[in-house]
Amino acid sequence: INFVSSVSPTTFNWTNSNTTIGLALASGTGNIASFIGSNSGTSPNIALFNVTPVANGCTGLDQNFIVQVDPIPHVDPVTSQSNCNGTQTLPVILTSPVFGTSFSWSNPDPSIGLATSGTGNIPSFTAVNTGNTTKVVTITVIPTGLALTNCVGPLVSFTYTIYPTPVVTPTADQLKCAGTSTTAISFT
Repeated sequence: INFVSSVSPTTFNWTNSNTTIGLALASGTGNIASFIGSNSGTSPNIALFNVTPVANGCTGLDQNFIVQVDPIPHVDPVTSQSNCNGTQTLPVILTSPVFGTSFSWSNPDPSIGLATSGTGNIPSFTAVNTGNTTKVVTITVIPTGLALTNCVGPLVSFTYTIYPTPVVTPTADQLKCAGTSTTAISFT
């Protein structure tokens, strides 16, 4: 943070109301060097800075500004689901303890009955698997922080396992006389 004045030379004295934002100094003189923002909480970490310009023994008007460090958003764990073809999935309610987190998600296989992407919670849908093998589809959820910073957190994945509808191959009828053996019946 570089301070500028139209009067030269000017000294800038500043104070920082919150040393937990990543700048451990509560006060200083001159420009403020770059620092790594810190926030291990679940809501914005805000510091109020007050800057007083001093030139030729005269004190100018204070200027104030804030530095807001938003937490890294994340998604609480999501339970994977298993469904049979034609049954309803459970809705997926996405949550995070981090204030202001929003969610977007992607689905690489829309043939299961779910759109390829969306925002917010994932609604219940009718699971689709018209094939003859089990489908396992991984859904990826991306958490994003407050709109001012749009911090992106670590991705979370879960799966939908969609089982096909089992079918039995038709079996030929058998007509037999009493006292004779039937032909063995093998189901497939």
